[in-house]
Amino acid sequence: METGKTIKVQEDVVLREIAGECFLIPTGKTVLKYNGLVHVSPLEAELWELLRQEADEEALVRTMMTVYDVEESALREDIQEFLDKLSGSGILVEDE
Repeated sequence: METGKTIKVQEDVVLREIAGECFLIPTGKTVLKYNGLVHVSPLEAELWELLRQEADEEALVRTMMTVYDVEESALREDIQEFLDKLSGSGILVEDE
């Protein structure tokens, strides 16, 4: 993922809590493209909400640093891993 690009998520994928766990669930026509649910951690659920509003990777890091007391490098790694998971699933949309 290139630095500085605005990232947003597919509108036909929603975040839902089921039995205390959070999942990304395809809806509408996206059900045909994605195989099943995507389990997400509490951090990833928060990132999802930020991505719904469009953000870039730096904005995600800055925002999450105000919420979590962690090393920035570890947070960046976690964010990149989540973005890679979403990108690999075709759930992310990148703008220039």
